[in-house]
Amino acid sequence: MTLKISKERPFVDYYNKHNIIPTSQNIKNFKQFLFQRNYLYTTLGLPLNFLHNKEIIEFGPGGGWNAVATSFFKPKLYVFVDASNKSVDELKKKIRNKKINSKKIVINKLDIFNYKNKKKFDCAIAEGIIPGQLKPAKMLKHISNSVKKNGILITTTHSGCSLLSEVCRRLLRIKIIKESYNFEESINMASNIFYPHLKSLNSSTRPIRDWVLDSILSEYSGDKIIFNISDALDCLEKNFYFYQSQPSFLIDDRWYKHVKIKNKNTNDLLKEQYSRIETSFLDYRVPLFDVLKIDNKKLENIEFLSVMACKVHNNMIKTNSYKKIDNFLYILKNIEQALPKEFQITKNSINDYIMDLPKFINQKLQMTNILSNKIFTDFKNWWGRGQQYSSFIKK
Repeated sequence: MTLKISKERPFVDYYNKHNIIPTSQNIKNFKQFLFQRNYLYTTLGLPLNFLHNKEIIEFGPGGGWNAVATSFFKPKLYVFVDASNKSVDELKKKIRNKKINSKKIVINKLDIFNYKNKKKFDCAIAEGIIPGQLKPAKMLKHISNSVKKNGILITTTHSGCSLLSEVCRRLLRIKIIKESYNFEESINMASNIFYPHLKSLNSSTRPIRDWVLDSILSEYSGDKIIFNISDALDCLEKNFYFYQSQPSFLIDDRWYKHVKIKNKNTNDLLKEQYSRIETSFLDYRVPLFDVLKIDNKKLENIEFLSVMACKVHNNMIKTNSYKKIDNFLYILKNIEQALPKEFQITKNSINDYIMDLPKFINQKLQMTNILSNKIFTDFKNWWGRGQQYSSFIKK
């Protein structure tokens, strides 16, 4: 079986081709779901109850699962922009079932770049859609035009470190596709393989099938998947101030009476501090507090090497070949050796992957024995901090 890599509209063309929207959330325990989403937005400086009677626009909302929480306190207006057929259908279904709670709701079935409206909003949301675009900075800039003065923009980013563990997982895609007769078998095989990985998190709210469709079998080339907080700031700093992030790391100990218009602002503080904490995105199991104790010189090459690994991954995914696997594993080994003792748990997982990947490539992936093979026993527990959430305030 072969899958073509899309070079047209990332995400949208793939979703429409297979009539999927693999972003569903398990919201049966709605109280817990709302608590988590409110915690997220509160750390970004925007508790959900602050959105009461506000005007919101969300780009690429998927099926609107997150919007169920975002709209809980009844905004005045909620506008959606999405070109995915399945996404629009699911949004309409939630509106009919009164799951999205806004005084007025508008759906624009459009590519994001085709959305043009002079109206400005209190809050613009772009979760999980900027990294991976052909022109991520241009798209973020376009979206930011929808925010009114003193309004808030919420978006997500990826770094090389935060993606490394998932890039390692995605390389298994090549073997899975080659041994599958069709797309559905690829989904089933990948779900079987990665079930222990997601189970190790004990916190995933997304069905494994959706995760596989979105993270493993998706058809983006990955060239622009790395778009970090610093890249977002470069795009936005002329018109926005950095506000908050999740995970939260910015330290601002200035006394408010000493803050002057021409003094340092949060954009300057972000530039000073971001490189210091970037490596902490490598493994969610390593506390940021431990990372901050490490001499920064010991960490300065980790992000660079992670980006290099992502680039080699991209080449292998494009060619659907393991020809450069030795290059990839060589970079991984350099990362493992460069990591200090505070990352011992990560070093163990990397070594496990380096040892077991050749075994995985060379075995026959029969559905009956995938889980019985004792491989990736340590690697399966390694997850980076995935996507980082950031908020920005319009000047």
